[in-house]
Amino acid sequence: MTQSNHITGGTVFTGIFASLWDINIFSDFNLLLVVWFASVLPDIDHTKSPIGKLFYPISRYIDKKFGHRTITHSIVFVLSAILIFRAIFPFDFFLVFSFGLISHLIFDMVTVQGVPLFYPFKKNPCVLPANPEARIRSGNTRSELTAFVLFIFCGSFCYPLMVNGFWMTFNQTLGSQKQLVSEFKRSDQILLVEYDFRRDFEMVSGVGYCLSANESQIVFLDTATSHFVHMTKGDVPKGFTPHFTAYSSLDAISKEIDITGYSLSQLDSLTSSSPILSANIFCSQNISCTLDNITLSGQHFQGNYLNQIVLAESKQDNQAVKIKLIQLDQLTENYKIELRKYNEDLEQIEILKREYITASDFRKSTINKSIAEIRPQIPDIRTYQNKTQILQEEIKYLTHSNQQLQLFGNIKIITL
Repeated sequence: MTQSNHITGGTVFTGIFASLWDINIFSDFNLLLVVWFASVLPDIDHTKSPIGKLFYPISRYIDKKFGHRTITHSIVFVLSAILIFRAIFPFDFFLVFSFGLISHLIFDMVTVQGVPLFYPFKKNPCVLPANPEARIRSGNTRSELTAFVLFIFCGSFCYPLMVNGFWMTFNQTLGSQKQLVSEFKRSDQILLVEYDFRRDFEMVSGVGYCLSANESQIVFLDTATSHFVHMTKGDVPKGFTPHFTAYSSLDAISKEIDITGYSLSQLDSLTSSSPILSANIFCSQNISCTLDNITLSGQHFQGNYLNQIVLAESKQDNQAVKIKLIQLDQLTENYKIELRKYNEDLEQIEILKREYITASDFRKSTINKSIAEIRPQIPDIRTYQNKTQILQEEIKYLTHSNQQLQLFGNIKIITL
């Protein structure tokens, strides 16, 4: 088989089998170079081949000592080359080198001559298939062209498989929730998913990043709305088509922010502009917090995949201030009433005293009795001042406490 067919066929062969390990040989030009090198390496025993000319001293030595299609087309050579390559290069390079090298022997086995796989122990050629008429004649233009066209057709048909990987292609084909969960767990990249499911009588569909997936819930970040879409057990899945993205983890699309010292307005401004991947918020006092559609009250709030966080002063604290203000107003009003009554009684006593000077003895006795009856009970100003001061301090404390609300913790927002 010609060098061009070995390169073309080796690329297709390696691309298909490497997809089982999710290795895309087209993602890195260096991988392609390794494939091409490995797919023609066994012909280093032929001085007129391109690789033989490139390594002429070596090819000349092998050709003289062993001849063409002998030692370099054997299992001994393949295993030795693979082990040496594995000791030097990373796994993905080692894997594509192995498949490229093996492809050369397999394609040479479908030629009339075959290859002595068990050389030097046995020199008998190994062939596929057994019928010589069904095998390719090396150098025959028609046979070589047929093989080349077949490789090109197979490569075009299998290109999505080679690029996406075998398991991604398999899961895309089935498109079920189980396959999406399986792909999410095994993938080291964030998946972009075309999702479609039914919630009650409403269809929910779109395209979003899959951020969490298990049997009970799947969470998508919709690319159109930048909102989280939750699919739960009650929803009916219709179909999912996953795709790889350039993002390797959630850290690549999110940012963690320390909210210590933030005011309520600052936090609201931050969370209203970005979806919240996670939140862990502590407060110095009880406040009201709405996480999406759930409203809570307390000093600690946490959640994941939130579209909205709304923090507000606790209604209980505001109500306490209002009650204290009403009590203070009532105390002031009561004191004013008592003071007015006291002044009216003093005025009445003064009138009776002036009358007493010119009154008869009988009248004086009556006036003394009246003064004794209406003598006012003087309001205790000190008691009022103490009560007023206590209420004012309580109001001041509650108001100051609300104004001095402190936030702690952190939130992680999506930065896409």
